[in-house]
Parts: sequence; C-alpha cells; structure tokens
Amino acid sequence: MKIRQPLLLQSLLVSSMLMGCAAEPIREDLFEEQTGLTWASMNEPVVLARAVPGFTVAARDYLYIGPVETNRLGTLEHYLWMGAASTVDRELRGNSVPAAETLLIVADGAPVTLVLEQWSLDLDSEPYESPVPTAQDWGARVSMNQIQRIARATSVEIRLVSASGESVPYELWHGSWQTWQGFPNPGVGLRTQASR
Repeated sequence: MKIRQPLLLQSLLVSSMLMGCAAEPIREDLFEEQTGLTWASMNEPVVLARAVPGFTVAARDYLYIGPVETNRLGTLEHYLWMGAASTVDRELRGNSVPAAETLLIVADGAPVTLVLEQWSLDLDSEPYESPVPTAQDWGARVSMNQIQRIARATSVEIRLVSASGESVPYELWHGSWQTWQGFPNPGVGLRTQASR
C-alpha cells in the first residue's frame, strides 16, 4: 500500500499540534452578571491523595487544589480553592472526614501556612470540577507571588492541619504544579463566556 507523503505529513503535523494544545493549561474567565464579578481558574485542579489503609487497601482521601483570580471593578484578589473527597464511606463506618483549619505548603523548603475558610464566593458554578463530589470545599487567600512560588518549585509538600495540630500529608496524584505558571495570563485555549 502506497501512502501519499503530503497526507502523512499533514496528519503528523495536525496530531503534534493537538498534543501541544492539550499540554497547555487552559484558563476560564467567567462573568457573574448578578455581582459584577469576573473570575478565572485553570482548566483542571492539581489532585493530591493519601492512603487510608484502615478501611480498605484501595481507600484514599483526595484533595483537589487550584488557583482562582477574582476581579471586581478592577480589584484583583487571588485564592486557592480546595475540595476534599474520599473513596471511603465514612457515614457507614461512623468516621468523619478529618477537619482542617490550615493548609501548610512547603515549596522548595519554604513553609507557608494558609488559613482555610469555607468556600464562600457566590459563583454560578464551582471554579473546578472533580470526578467525585467533594465533601468539603475551602478557600484560602493568597498572593500572586505565592502562586508563582508554588508553580516554580521543584519540591512541593502539602499538609492539612487540624485545630489540635494533627498534620495530614497529601502526595501528588495527578497534574503538575508547573501548569500554574500560566496563571492568570491567558494563553492558547483561552475560553471566555458569560455566566447565566
């Protein structure tokens, strides 16, 4: 079978372009008509996990985390959105999700402690989707400098810390902190839409 070279070259070019686009972090800008707030997030959060072997071999708690920028009449604010989910049915076992008050981030050995608050931005939709429903959503105010420090770090450790001081470490499961380097600057794949 003879393959036409121009067709083969075109196919290779198109597939390499598509792979390049898939690797780009995509940012979404959404406008909230009710509040006049514009907000932006990455396409996907970074996913962290920790094993919960006391329940089953495959039991895991997940922590989804991603940056969010809000713009209200030119005033920019930055947050980290976090959602906690689990494969463990804690109600059945009479065990609750570990309560957290702060998030400890150690980026290249430099610790930053962020106070967690219930996610309270009144948006038409969540800033990130997770494959399973989250049991708890938090937000923490951050600076762009802190977001960029995390994005450029070669080593990032994440711990949720309770009021009693119990520290629960999470390991990177899916995604990359480096994708945050494109935040909040729009790049290839910018999607803008009005919120309804």
